[in-house]
Amino acid sequence: MSSRDQRLVPLSVGEICVLAEGLDQTMGWVALMGAKCSHPRQCPRVAGEVGCYPGPAMRYEHLIEINSQGFSAIPAFTREELWRGLLVRVYEPESFPVGPDDSEWKEESPGRLSRIVRFGRLEIHDSVTLEPMQRIVFDAQAREDMAAMRLTITLEEPAPGAMVLRFVYENDTAISAAEAPYEDLRHGAWLENDRDMVRTLRAWRDQGRLGAHGTH
Repeated sequence: MSSRDQRLVPLSVGEICVLAEGLDQTMGWVALMGAKCSHPRQCPRVAGEVGCYPGPAMRYEHLIEINSQGFSAIPAFTREELWRGLLVRVYEPESFPVGPDDSEWKEESPGRLSRIVRFGRLEIHDSVTLEPMQRIVFDAQAREDMAAMRLTITLEEPAPGAMVLRFVYENDTAISAAEAPYEDLRHGAWLENDRDMVRTLRAWRDQGRLGAHGTH
């Protein structure tokens, strides 16, 4: 992975814009590009990645390229195949190599479910909202040692033949001075986890496990 240059830009109303140079990984695994600032008039657009943190809230965003326009060396996903793969992250997250030890879920209403995801003795309770073929929103409940967190995964097709997944991590908890030095490590861990998920989905697709009658 290429190094990331992060700098603080002075802004009004206590906003901080974190700039990170774009990443372009071999074989199109990852492209960190085009993040949208929620306050475009106050956050300067400069060369590189822009993620806006208004006030104390944390927001971290990255894109992972799935299909590259005009690049046929890697077989393309259909939107249906990709959606089936994402549903495994919802219903069977333990199927992924770096997933949890086990999980259970219960449907609360159409398109919404609650889960318990276990990593050893650690239990994470979350709710998941599905917008079929569009996006998945994971809302993890706060714990004594962990703030509430939201992850939104969105399927996007920015151009004919191109498809990306947009990952947005958010919470409303202020980052303390003690935690600030570790934020980049946390962001890197999220990125690596999402990259690993895409690598696994590619392998499953090549094995025919994401077809209409495939199994995980």
